[in-house]
Amino acid sequence: MPRCDEETLARRGALSISRCAHCDTISLHVGGVSLRLEPEVLHHLWELIGVALSAPSVRRAALSFDRPRAEAS
Repeated sequence: MPRCDEETLARRGALSISRCAHCDTISLHVGGVSLRLEPEVLHHLWELIGVALSAPSVRRAALSFDRPRAEAS
């Protein structure tokens, strides 16, 4: 079995996404945690994240991040 030969596709801080040229898996790296996913599973995960982000409670939380914080007097 060939060893994975990962190519980094994207990176931001402690987050990165890579793809193995041998087995075509996609790896999501979040700090010290990595998920190695088949492309179809990654597609389903992406859809699921979209559903979760469209939930009303998440939209309200996201809006609160956009508001300027009141400065302490």
